[in-house]
Amino acid sequence: MKPFSTISFKLALSVAILFLLQVFQPTGILIQFATLGQVFFLIGVLADLLIIALIIEALSGRLPRFLIAIPILAIGTYYAYCIAAWREVGDIDEALRKTNSLAIPFDAKHDRILGIVVPAALLLTRYDLDEVFVRGSRTSESPTRLTLAHRVDCPPGAVWYRNVTGPYYVVDDSALKREFCIGRSPNAPIDPQISLTVEASQSYVILAGKRVFAGILDFRRGDQSVGQFLQVSTARPSLLPFFFIGCGLSDYPTGWMCGAQPLTESIQLDGTHGKFSRASNLATEVDADIIGNVLGLPPRAPSEQQALGWTGAT
Repeated sequence: MKPFSTISFKLALSVAILFLLQVFQPTGILIQFATLGQVFFLIGVLADLLIIALIIEALSGRLPRFLIAIPILAIGTYYAYCIAAWREVGDIDEALRKTNSLAIPFDAKHDRILGIVVPAALLLTRYDLDEVFVRGSRTSESPTRLTLAHRVDCPPGAVWYRNVTGPYYVVDDSALKREFCIGRSPNAPIDPQISLTVEASQSYVILAGKRVFAGILDFRRGDQSVGQFLQVSTARPSLLPFFFIGCGLSDYPTGWMCGAQPLTESIQLDGTHGKFSRASNLATEVDADIIGNVLGLPPRAPSEQQALGWTGAT
């Protein structure tokens, strides 16, 4: 059989033509519009079909047997890359396990928690704390104190919610039978020597010799950092050997760039859970349990947590 009439040749020709047309920016943009932006996926599907066709046609004798080495080499190279990438993820997780194995001394009866991005109401309902101070911004001079109802003189069922555009206002929430409220003390004194400030940010850090993007919880007393907790958002290649192939505009480096990107799975690592989870933004969604575990806060009894089960945003 003539090689030019095989399915493998037609698929290879299709992949080459679609890719080469994208190398030139004007035609590349036109193809992206014509395929509704799915040209990267389309070429990846054609490339996988080419691998399958090569295997079938080489084994059936429609193509020379030695050509089966091409898909074997391609698949072998991909899984070697997967093993290396997954090992790198494991190294980062191990480095996080060492970095995050910290315990910051904290006396829940005397120390105070002051935070920029802290789930204050959730901390109060889950852990045996008297109060949590929350700054509205990094430049705020009047920290807000959140205190549970049974610690203050507050009508049962009344809940104070924060009004984003102004001061606090009271909402009658007695129908929900929540036995606590959130109060405000605008001039509450903060002693930096006994207050533990918890700030969240994002930055690049070096872990296992790799530069990775991490969410950082910084625990500070006064101006001194006493410990950090890191969460890394990263990706690992899928076990399915699939690549998005094509060209497009790139921000860094700037310009029209061509290449292949494997199908990946976004994951979050912190070295403590013993498993992978989907990535999240630590700088805007701080896990109260992370703070509780790092500080060794005494948890409330399940029945008490259920009675105080308000988990709304502060």
